[in-house]
Amino acid sequence: MPRPSLAPLLAAATLTACTGDPKAAGTRDLDPYTVAVFMPLLGASEQPDVTWTVDKVNRAGGVDGHPLEVTYVDIAELELEAKEALADTLLETTDVSAVLAGGGSDDLLELVPLFAEAGVPVLAPAETAGDLLRAFGGTTALWRTKLTDLVQVEFTLRELRKDEVGRVALWTSLDNGGQTWFDWFGFYAIDLGFDTSSLFIDTLSTTDDDCAAELAGLLAESPEVVIVAASTVDELSCATDAIIGQRDPDTGALPARMLWADLGIELALSFRPWGADVAGFEGWKGGSEASRAAAGDYAASSGNNVLPWNAEATHDALLLVAYGLARRDTVGGKLGDAIAEVVHGDGERTHWDDEGVADALSRVTAGELPNISGITGPLSYDPLLQVDLVAGALEHWTWEEVPGGAHGMVMGQILVVGEDGEGPPRMNDRASEDAYKPPPDLEGEFVPATAEPEAAKALIVSASSGWDNYRHQADALRRYQRLLDGGFSPDDIVMVGADDLVFDSENTLAGVVRNIPDGGDVYGGVVYDYAEAVDGDMLTSILLGEAADDTPVVLELDDRTNLYIYLVGHGGLFGVGFGADTAEAGYAGTGLSFWEPDQLTEALCTLRAAEGVRRVFIEVETCYAGVYGDADFWGIESGCDGGETPLEGVVMLTAAGTLENSLGAGWDTDLQQWVGDEFSVSVQERLDLGTTNLLDLYQETYLSVSGSHVGLYNSAYYGELSRLGVEEFLVSP
Repeated sequence: MPRPSLAPLLAAATLTACTGDPKAAGTRDLDPYTVAVFMPLLGASEQPDVTWTVDKVNRAGGVDGHPLEVTYVDIAELELEAKEALADTLLETTDVSAVLAGGGSDDLLELVPLFAEAGVPVLAPAETAGDLLRAFGGTTALWRTKLTDLVQVEFTLRELRKDEVGRVALWTSLDNGGQTWFDWFGFYAIDLGFDTSSLFIDTLSTTDDDCAAELAGLLAESPEVVIVAASTVDELSCATDAIIGQRDPDTGALPARMLWADLGIELALSFRPWGADVAGFEGWKGGSEASRAAAGDYAASSGNNVLPWNAEATHDALLLVAYGLARRDTVGGKLGDAIAEVVHGDGERTHWDDEGVADALSRVTAGELPNISGITGPLSYDPLLQVDLVAGALEHWTWEEVPGGAHGMVMGQILVVGEDGEGPPRMNDRASEDAYKPPPDLEGEFVPATAEPEAAKALIVSASSGWDNYRHQADALRRYQRLLDGGFSPDDIVMVGADDLVFDSENTLAGVVRNIPDGGDVYGGVVYDYAEAVDGDMLTSILLGEAADDTPVVLELDDRTNLYIYLVGHGGLFGVGFGADTAEAGYAGTGLSFWEPDQLTEALCTLRAAEGVRRVFIEVETCYAGVYGDADFWGIESGCDGGETPLEGVVMLTAAGTLENSLGAGWDTDLQQWVGDEFSVSVQERLDLGTTNLLDLYQETYLSVSGSHVGLYNSAYYGELSRLGVEEFLVSP
């Protein structure tokens, strides 16, 4: 259905068409270059003040004589469909060169492809969630001028490690800001050498009783530091009141260091009502020596002594646009590609003040590629992924008494990450020198099977449902197709899943399911044996061949049959949850049915004792997937007979460790959905490239996955992996 015309809405939303005086200094009578500020503005008084930067560019003569101007488009309180329609109309009616966009990472996931299709790059000076890098890495469609949350997570844990902190708790929101902390906390902690038994996570509520209980539960683990990742004012207020309630009544001491993540709330203002009650709070936020100088520069330009929130990143975003336009006008091509050339320039360093901006514009117009910088630091980007800065500064703050007896935020140490310090995280190359931990060598002794294989069977389980969990079912369906290609018949495979994607009302490709963006269909030919709800007991019965009214289709195995198990969904410490349709549900486990690690282990031990299977290969694609292998959680390495007997002939490959999330991959702009998970897609890619043995499959997948540590369990009791082929399980004899 075509969208309705929103030209009247655009006219109402466009608050001003130009800022500053474009003819003030040297701009010629040329058409202006327009940048649209496409953000929730909440009225004209809430516009980000870009006049400061636009005037600076125009005083330098503009972009080779073209004045820079800005048009504001207010998208506050609009539903996503209306924002998309407004973006369409903006592109149809206005000659926009670039867009400064905001309003949340979810909006950007929807809007960036729309602008990119029109050749208009998006610059995001505020949104910092990790999903945006995974969605648009490797393109020139999106550029961020504020350090990503990924940097903040790794940097914070690295600093705690330097301070020899051992026990750390994360208390986090699960929206698109806090989600990055939730997803990456375990990964970086493990990479940096923290003991997983000394790491604790809970989600953050907005009601006083819940917050008090959550904090009390975390403090019961005696953490030295509690990281609070609140992304809304309600969460901040709830957490703050709970922490105050835990202060020592005699000394007033905090129960642990309270380290606040920077998730976009202006903490200096937010904590002000509590005054001395929040003394001792601390954290890190974007800030540099240049930020302090910029406050004076802004005051001289605007007459306002208070630098607006996020002004530095907004300033630098507009500089990137101006420099990119100058490069495009010199060499031609698309603006996004021109920005990419500019940010990788290695010539003479330029600066962000009036003289520096004029110098940079002059050099770029003359065909040079200087080493550009802004207030936030060097404007240098990842050479492969683009999107995110590889350098920036973070400033430590504490809440303490200030002159006059009041309490406020006191700024302290500034540390630079990137060019002048330790580098930010790399997501594109776990095999690079920046990867902290290489894959361990888990080669076992060769253990020949007792008989040659005569059959192969498979159990594929997708435990979640619904459109937002598209990737889980797509992963499972692609595994099914792999087995069909290997000669399996549907009778050789027990398929468990919701089967609710192909005709979902949100599926614009009705009847089709993809596992990679723009990829082929993975649904055709799949036969579901269980499309209704199952539970752990039913799966155990299916695995053991125990047919009943609720399990009419079961696996028929013997000592000449190889078994492949693939399990995908939302997981936690209890295993995968059936009906867990969010990461939080899988983690918390409230009211859910699970296939718990000990259930799977006991079933496999039963098969082994009865010589009821030849060899077993298991893949687990869930958050906390390692619990199915780890002996501490009664996974397969706990063995049989109370640990007296090893579970031989069973090996498991997991998407994540016992305190890590597994992350989605492949943002499909047609479907507006993640269509795969990074681990599962990577395994499939390795197989498609010809990886044939289990050792290579493990090591290559480990190096290709970021955000979690791919695990291999029970290899000591399985055999010499380099001599054991994957085809034993994926190809029917």
